[in-house]
Amino acid sequence: MGHIFGVAMTDVCILLHGIETDPRNRIWSEQVQARYQRITPIQLIPRQYGYVSGIAVWFSAFKRREVVDHEETYFRGVPGQVFGLFDDIEPGTKVHFVGHSLGDYIGHALLKRGIKFGCYASLWGSSVADFNWHAVDGNFDRARVYWSPEDEILTASSVAVDEDPELALGLMGKEGPQIAHPRVEAIKEPFGFKLHTSFMDDTPERDKFWADMFQWMES
Repeated sequence: MGHIFGVAMTDVCILLHGIETDPRNRIWSEQVQARYQRITPIQLIPRQYGYVSGIAVWFSAFKRREVVDHEETYFRGVPGQVFGLFDDIEPGTKVHFVGHSLGDYIGHALLKRGIKFGCYASLWGSSVADFNWHAVDGNFDRARVYWSPEDEILTASSVAVDEDPELALGLMGKEGPQIAHPRVEAIKEPFGFKLHTSFMDDTPERDKFWADMFQWMES
């Protein structure tokens, strides 16, 4: 990631949270960075986009589009106004992505907008289960979808008039990917994690989960 005082940086991984996350509080992605940065050369970046109401994004296609626009600016910036992440990294630097719940929905929408990621990890996500990975084949290297039929929090939204059906909220985290792709791996209940936020619990399994995640990204 660029050069700081002549020292080349490594690949990066964006950790993106879900709905109703209070930015005043320390969140799971910040804890992941603090605990696990030492075990991976990939630079971990806990990204906070602020509080977004679950009801708001469930009922409003406009609100869903607004939060995706917000994060697209983070990556691409605004020419002549704001630098994006891609402006600050060297060509060839891999930008990996880990999104939970709405964070995963945002990631899928960004793939559809042409944002390119290295490894893409969906953690009990709220994108649609029948997302067509083949349509964004050139925008990711490999993907993992972590899911559980007991992901009880997740619900699907209706599709607004003239809305792309893939940009409604869906059941990826509850059903897993329904359209097979050779570079997309479905992982059911990894390390025994069944519920929507089980991966956040302070357990030995969490250590194994993230060690396995980073090993996959590095390989």
